[in-house]
Amino acid sequence: MPEQQTADLLNHHFALLGACIEHEQGVIDKYIGDSVMAVVGRPVAHGGSRRPRRSRGAGHRPVIREDNAVRRAAGHAAIRVRIGLHSGPVVVGNIGAPGRVNFTVVGDTVNIAQRFEQLGKGVHVW
Repeated sequence: MPEQQTADLLNHHFALLGACIEHEQGVIDKYIGDSVMAVVGRPVAHGGSRRPRRSRGAGHRPVIREDNAVRRAAGHAAIRVRIGLHSGPVVVGNIGAPGRVNFTVVGDTVNIAQRFEQLGKGVHVW
């Protein structure tokens, strides 16, 4: 695709996914190439008694299906989405090097979610 068309597609796609993430009461952490990293639930201090809200992880399906129907009708290929979900402890805070720090989450929980997402490469569910 030409550069502008690629940027337009990603911006449209991220707007759709962003609305789904917000609907799940999640927050977009960052964009990584053509991926989005999001966090659902509230950070709870270690030992806290509140349970974090869990994402259902499927809230995007009707939105992506509808968008893909429009894309197909216009002669474009469908967009496939992979998701990796995992819950558990994370480190939350400003992480980075001097001059380039981002508020983010890190830890085994994040790494495992990313590995789950990668396992979806060969799977087509819907």
